[in-house]
Parts: sequence; structure tokens; C-alpha cells
Amino acid sequence: MLFIALFACISVDNFDERTVALTCQRSEECDKGAFEDAYDDQGECQDDVADYYGPLYDCSVENCDFDAQAASSCLSDERSASCDEWTSGDVGSDCDEVFTDCDEVDLALCFLGG
Repeated sequence: MLFIALFACISVDNFDERTVALTCQRSEECDKGAFEDAYDDQGECQDDVADYYGPLYDCSVENCDFDAQAASSCLSDERSASCDEWTSGDVGSDCDEVFTDCDEVDLALCFLGG
């Protein structure tokens, strides 16, 4: 029940933070050697991942609709995937449905920094 409650509170304001934290947790769990070579701890990983994906996330927030149910399903699928599924990216399609109905031109311009 607590597991469901944690994901029920996913919003556009916290999806990025939860995604970053989960990405680093799964990275350490599923490829510990590479994780330890790249980072000293979870905080360093989270800073790096947030810096990398932050602009993409910001552009998506500005130019697309956010689907909280798909976001919750995405995080749940990513958390429950086997390491093989997670590292191969074969987790599920809900993550592709988090941001929808994007203004393609404005999104492209945003990605390009314009």
C-alpha cells in the first residue's frame, strides 16, 4: 500500500527528482563497477544526471502535456524491471507517454537552445 502511495504523488514538479534518484539507484544496483568508477556516491551521480537531463526535462515541461499516471507507471516499471531489462532500456512504453501533445517546433527550438 505504501508503494502505491509513493507513486500516486508523482507530479510535474517532482517527476524529474524521482527519475534522477531512481536512475542512480538502478545504475549502482545494475552496474556497480561502472557506477563506482564514475561516482563517489549517490549525490554525485544525481548531480551529474540532473545536469545532463535537466534541459531536456525543462523543454518538455514547457512544450508538452504531462501525464501523471504515465509518470507513475514509468517509475514503477523502472523500479521493478530486472537489471537486464533496465540496462537494455526494455522496460516499458509508459515512459514514452509521460510528455505528450508537444509543440514540436517550440520543443525543437528549446532543445537547440533557442
